[in-house]
Amino acid sequence: MNLKEMRDYVANIMDYNPNVRTYQQEVTDALNERYYSHFTDRPWEYSQKEIQLIAKGDQTYTSCITNANGKMVIPSAQKGDDFYHIGSEMVVEFISGSAGEASEQREYIIESVDYTGVDITFNVRKEEYDPKYYSLAQRLTTLTPDQTGVSLKIKHRKIAMPKDCIEVLGLGLRGLGNETRQPFYNIPKFLDENLAIDLDETGTPTDWLSIDPVTVLHPSVEATIDTTVRTNTVAFSGDYAAAYSFQKGGNIYAQEGVTPEVVLLESAPRYIDIPANRTAGDSIRIESMELSDSKTGLRKRAYIRPPEDTFDHYLMVQDNIPEATSTTDTSGITIEGTTLTELERLDEGHTGTHQRIRLYPRQDKDTRANIRYQFRPKKLENDNDQPEMPADTHLFLCYITLVDLFSKHGNLGMAQMYEDKAKKELLKIENRYLSQRARLNIKQGFRQYNDYYKYPFQKITRRT
Repeated sequence: MNLKEMRDYVANIMDYNPNVRTYQQEVTDALNERYYSHFTDRPWEYSQKEIQLIAKGDQTYTSCITNANGKMVIPSAQKGDDFYHIGSEMVVEFISGSAGEASEQREYIIESVDYTGVDITFNVRKEEYDPKYYSLAQRLTTLTPDQTGVSLKIKHRKIAMPKDCIEVLGLGLRGLGNETRQPFYNIPKFLDENLAIDLDETGTPTDWLSIDPVTVLHPSVEATIDTTVRTNTVAFSGDYAAAYSFQKGGNIYAQEGVTPEVVLLESAPRYIDIPANRTAGDSIRIESMELSDSKTGLRKRAYIRPPEDTFDHYLMVQDNIPEATSTTDTSGITIEGTTLTELERLDEGHTGTHQRIRLYPRQDKDTRANIRYQFRPKKLENDNDQPEMPADTHLFLCYITLVDLFSKHGNLGMAQMYEDKAKKELLKIENRYLSQRARLNIKQGFRQYNDYYKYPFQKITRRT
């Protein structure tokens, strides 16, 4: 069933289906709430996806400098041809310099990089200076200026997951270009801390760890929609809404026009409360977006939502908007029929938090890892939107939504009846689509010794 069919099914049972946009949105919100809750509840087979992410190997740069402001700089002549990924939240080790103090020879977190196509200049902080508790000026580190012969090492220690990742379930090295075949295990945090696993050991990874997530704060300034006549126009008449977000780590990719090969960090969106009514052929542009210091690396992404009766999703119309720029392109934004399927949709469920993992030992070369994770589905907004679930699970969403709506209207008897129906449907789903996290399941007594398998086995169970 699509969204409209599920909404009509719910309304038919409740015997109440007014043609009122507000009430229809209330039912849609209830369906989405249960949809998200069900997806995140357990690792259902349909709530998992497998992707390939690249983990960059360590890169050492020699003959670097620190500039007059005490910032590390990789000169253009030294950067080579594999430097696009250098950016936010990676680690840079200051190995040596001509006049620096011994205390400066340590690891730093890259806050951002300044790059206009020539030298790469780093804005770094010590790991103990958490952005939650220190201002930008307080946390950025200044080194001894005007050093020469500086050696730096870039480390991709913490690997960010895509925006829709709820939990990493499994990881392995396989596929084209990966000839390694071996067991690959998840190391629990307590074991990592108990064994004091070396953070700087490198080699072919054999294990992975879930580590602290990272959050990018959303913009605090509400933008506006400008309707001045411009070159580009919109193709549909109606109310246009807009939003924008911050993105970190993509400065070099943007300058070089290269598609990112690592996940860039993005904040939750800031929505514009007042839409703009436009007629086909009119122009539209987003203005007054929040400005930020270039040292923060907070570039912006702009989104437009066409009229609700045309396409009820926010579409990304421009990204890599510099920190000091508050508007989208001066020629305006183009919205036409083909853009509805070509452009990236805004993930409205994203809160600005990205899950992260660490490989052990850290990869000694660029490594493509197959990662299986539980994902957050796209919000149901258009009438024709389909849940990212098999057809035989849609009835559960309807039943569990009816529980909420009947409870809200005080009809506890009907709420209880549909809760019982929902439980029966959920039992069918559990038996058909429930799978486990990364572990080996065997029947009891199949293997009695544990010299090959590291962790306890789980018995296969089936609910009845």
